Amino acid sequence: MGHATQPSPSALSAPSGEQILQRAAAVTGGDDGRAHIAFTFKQPGQAEQKIGYAMLWKHTSNDKEFASKVIYFTEFPKADRGKAYLGHIRPAGSKKADKEWLYLPELLAVRKLTGHNHDHKHGAAKPDEFSASVLTHADLMDRPPSLDNNQLLGSAELNGRPVWQVQSRPKKKSPAYPYSAVIRWIDQQNHTTHRTEYLGPDNTPIKRTNTTWSKIDGEWVWKKVIADHLTTGAQTIIEMTDVKVNTNLPNRTFTTRTLSQGPKRLF
Repeated sequence: MGHATQPSPSALSAPSGEQILQRAAAVTGGDDGRAHIAFTFKQPGQAEQKIGYAMLWKHTSNDKEFASKVIYFTEFPKADRGKAYLGHIRPAGSKKADKEWLYLPELLAVRKLTGHNHDHKHGAAKPDEFSASVLTHADLMDRPPSLDNNQLLGSAELNGRPVWQVQSRPKKKSPAYPYSAVIRWIDQQNHTTHRTEYLGPDNTPIKRTNTTWSKIDGEWVWKKVIADHLTTGAQTIIEMTDVKVNTNLPNRTFTTRTLSQGPKRLF
């Protein structure tokens, strides 16, 4: 585990915590893309669970309502194959609910989801499928630095790379984001976030993620996230493969019609 060092004289010219997080927020993985994504859930004493999707996403920076749009086509388990999810996702901190739809192949119908509590990764066909997840919906959303008070703790080394260690404390308490602080290890050169620790009310770490990255067509894209719950011993692993970025997906792709058509023409 990397530890923050005491600021050196050269640290006086280091960027601020706010500046570092702004640079990290600019690492978006491209304007849009498609990939296969798999979730593995491990809990002590229980059988391992796996869920896989073919995924499309698009950042909508010019949209005043939504930050991104996503589609998930369920690939496994076999019993859920054919289900599909569409989400028009609000920016983190928005008081408005996301707009979400679910396609159920057994009914040949698209159902609009209402009152979704966002406790789990958007894209879940059923909330209970993600009940074992270490990471919540809020953990996986891109959180704007403006929602927190951000402090540079210092520089460190993680896996042989120089990183900044930045602590973020929420300006407002929220049940959806129940952390006293979050500490991120951010690469000093490419601004990718390699480790995140979530602190509970007593300021001790309760969750930790480690993320590996790859560069695809000039864009830094996360490849694997390993999330550990430091109290329960539960673990969630998220892996993304066959990634293509900046594919110019049109907005019309992210409609309910695409859900019923299935993924074959898109992958």
